[in-house]
Amino acid sequence: MKKITLFVVGVLVSTFALASKPGEGSASSQLAVVKRTESTFKLYYQSAEKLNVKITLTDSQGKVIFKEWVNKTDGFIRPYNVSGLALGSYTVTVDNGQSIRSENFYHGSTPIVKHASVLQLSDNKYLLSIKGKFVTGKVNVKIYDGGTLLHKQQHDISGDFGQLFRLENIANPVTFEVTDSAGKKLN
Repeated sequence: MKKITLFVVGVLVSTFALASKPGEGSASSQLAVVKRTESTFKLYYQSAEKLNVKITLTDSQGKVIFKEWVNKTDGFIRPYNVSGLALGSYTVTVDNGQSIRSENFYHGSTPIVKHASVLQLSDNKYLLSIKGKFVTGKVNVKIYDGGTLLHKQQHDISGDFGQLFRLENIANPVTFEVTDSAGKKLN
């Protein structure tokens, strides 16, 4: 698990470093929430500029549970422990004054277990990661542009798996469908 986490962090850092074009003044940002245990997670944030960042944690009804500021930063990794909160869905929002990013996570034993996840790294780059501890054997990956199938691939998984996809000239938001050999959805 440490290897895949280090791989994901390395890809995130290198992708974020290359994501902005020279001369662009945009403050585009990226956000990822990685669940560590039932009650802890890590927040990964990266931006093209050093800005003051507001981090807000809200429950499923939108009630603010926690809020903090990180001053003059272009990226950080912060651990959070939510063991004192009720089990349920929560949202982490990062606002740098120029863009707002949000990620949802579930505190407790997740009722719907996702063994595959897709992280959008930039406009045309996506990182697929599969937890090999829970998935072995054949895995099918399909990528759709709207309703049109763009890519279909099968992998034989025997451990943690990650693949970077670069999708050029896509008009619509893409959707990843990851299933096991029995057709059970993994993401």
